[in-house]
Amino acid sequence: MDTLVFFLLKSATIIGLFVLVYGICLQKETLFKANRYFLIGGLISAICIPLVTITKIVYVAPVTLEGTLLNNITPIAEQGFQPNWWLVALTIYSIGVAIVGGRFVIQLFSLKRFILNKNSLNKNGINYIKVQDNIAPFSFLNYIICNPSLHSSNELALILKHEEIHVKQYHTLDVILANLLITLQWFNPLAWVYKNNIEQNLEFLADCSTVDTSICKRDYQLAMVRTSARNSYPEITTNFYQSFIKKRIVMLNKQSSSEFRKWKMLLVVPILGAFMWSFNVKEEIKYTSEKALSTTENTAAIMYLTSSSNAEELLAIEQYFETEIPQVDLKIQ
Repeated sequence: MDTLVFFLLKSATIIGLFVLVYGICLQKETLFKANRYFLIGGLISAICIPLVTITKIVYVAPVTLEGTLLNNITPIAEQGFQPNWWLVALTIYSIGVAIVGGRFVIQLFSLKRFILNKNSLNKNGINYIKVQDNIAPFSFLNYIICNPSLHSSNELALILKHEEIHVKQYHTLDVILANLLITLQWFNPLAWVYKNNIEQNLEFLADCSTVDTSICKRDYQLAMVRTSARNSYPEITTNFYQSFIKKRIVMLNKQSSSEFRKWKMLLVVPILGAFMWSFNVKEEIKYTSEKALSTTENTAAIMYLTSSSNAEELLAIEQYFETEIPQVDLKIQ
């Protein structure tokens, strides 16, 4: 239980660090491809770094076992019923995961059923599906779904270029990872912010790549505005229209950022290093003299505890019981 709690807390903290660096340093830059790698790197870090443990060996002098304390130990009085708060927290977390994860799975199966029930045309590895529904164009994996009758030929060509960028650059994988993130961290508001950052950056990246291959940026922006009136689409897809249409147009017209500004991404490295050193370091106690420790094995386990006993001495006594007298569970508070 403790392991799961610490993993989730560490993972949530790492997500928060990446949200902070992205929001302050990178969100307003036009380095969309680099930002994509940064955000995916944050997802991987949030999963992997909490699993890494750095072992720090601390050498202490062996405790001399003298006198007696064991006969003076007072048994702890039995207490009334107390709820297991860890179990309560785990139950609430599991319910949240089931709700958010179940919703995501239902969306996947619904989208799969929708796609398989339609006729598609395969061209250069991309499956094009024409529908009669009044929906905005969207893509999922290597499928592009749109209603051609809702768009002019020029507008449709621009829209298809946008969606083809999503397909060719495998943007659906980013969206799936983002949804898995909020499934595991549904309780973390910053995880939802992180998901939105990923989806927004994918749209910025597709817009930029589309305009680079198009002639008229103005026509492309008009196509975005016209399509905004038809905003029905599955949530887990990459789609031509998003609610942040104004922000997309602003980023599309923004002056390109210098490649030199990518150095801002490195700001997260020392922060992660400090995080690992603060929360991923586990102390391992070793005695300075194994021989001195072995001499105590043939003597009676008689101990004194006084108000002047320091933390290292108390820890050494606990570890002695743990290794030499495992049938006694001694915890000193």
